[in-house]
Amino acid sequence: MGKAVSADGKPLRGVFVGVVYDASRLPFTPNMDSHGGLRVSDSDGTWEVKDIIADVPFRLEFSRGPAVTGRYGPYTIAAGDVRNLELQEGALSEIGGTVEATAGFPIGGAEVTLTRVGSDPRYVSSRPSTIRVTTDSFGRFSFSPLLPGDFQGQARKEGFPTRRFRLSSGGTPKVDLPIRLSQ
Repeated sequence: MGKAVSADGKPLRGVFVGVVYDASRLPFTPNMDSHGGLRVSDSDGTWEVKDIIADVPFRLEFSRGPAVTGRYGPYTIAAGDVRNLELQEGALSEIGGTVEATAGFPIGGAEVTLTRVGSDPRYVSSRPSTIRVTTDSFGRFSFSPLLPGDFQGQARKEGFPTRRFRLSSGGTPKVDLPIRLSQ
């Protein structure tokens, strides 16, 4: 059990906290993956995971939205042991912008994908590393929350050539990315 807090120490509601076991140490063969209980933090940031497998190393993954925003551990606990942990989210950023045609009009319904390039072992997850969004009728899109890092992406819409790009969000809280598709 514990508390999930933001980078500035404020409680976070609705954060997913998952248990990831060291599959090589499980006393059985997992039928899908080595993930255990998944809990969502309450309005005050508190969460509780029950039924941890005793004496098997595990780590806790912490996420909001599609990105893992923290990884903690490894931990091992004995049967009946209780730990109280505070999980603090890393600094987050947002990458957003608009997709427009070269003539300047917005392109609604375009698919924009973003893939993290390289990895930080604190944030690597078993989840897919590519996330997709669709632009609204004004051509706007947003990927949030994201951990700062290097990304490659693309924007595409039927009738337009695909536009590929690379960017780094560094420690910048918000990156504005205008994308122009030629006709």
